[in-house]
Amino acid sequence: MVEVETVSMRGQENGYDSCCWDMYKSQSRRYMGKSYPKCTDMSLNYFIREGAYFSSYDRQAVYDSVLRQAADTEKSLVVIKFSSDEVMAQAIDDLFGPNAYWLEIARPLQNTYGITVENGDVYALPGLNHLVIKIR
Repeated sequence: MVEVETVSMRGQENGYDSCCWDMYKSQSRRYMGKSYPKCTDMSLNYFIREGAYFSSYDRQAVYDSVLRQAADTEKSLVVIKFSSDEVMAQAIDDLFGPNAYWLEIARPLQNTYGITVENGDVYALPGLNHLVIKIR
């Protein structure tokens, strides 16, 4: 069974996964010829655009996101972002707890991509609400 390691990211929460105009300290919503939404607008959020953001835990959607990210040979990590620590905890419990749903994801990772995930390859980042899986 794969164990999830929790990593403290105290002081590094929020603010890097979305491109927004507030960060440019400008009176205008335009920067370098482009318009940007307010930081509270999630439309340019990296994880949403990549299909890796979940406001609630959906087993099949997480499964699909992990396999889609693993298929990208340029990636060495699969990163799933949850809307809260509570949603992330629910996912971790279902994936790596007594249900061990992770095994359903591990088979196609191994069979299709030759990826084996072992202890030390899965990290939970509370505060950032990220589940990170080392795949290469």
